[in-house]
Amino acid sequence: MAARRHIVGRAKRKLYTERVRLDRQGYTRGGQYYGTGAPLYRVSDDEGNETVVRAASSKLAKENALPEIERQEKRTSWREFERKYPGAKYEELDSWIKAGKP
Repeated sequence: MAARRHIVGRAKRKLYTERVRLDRQGYTRGGQYYGTGAPLYRVSDDEGNETVVRAASSKLAKENALPEIERQEKRTSWREFERKYPGAKYEELDSWIKAGKP
């Protein structure tokens, strides 16, 4: 199934969803096990951050995945920040992100 684009979140981040197809036992075609239950979605953004969540719809999947996508972005940003500014403090990262990542 083609990925659907949807804009959610405080920063109007573009998120893409793709339904992950599972067999009756909860396995993907590649053999990964996720179990059975609510539909499974892979949610990603333009930055390459990605997570897998269970949700009743694509829209709910994006809403549920947003906190994890933001955590991934913060971890990536911290590595970049630390490289540019050796000895910087993690507490300064939020202000750096808000300022537009110099």
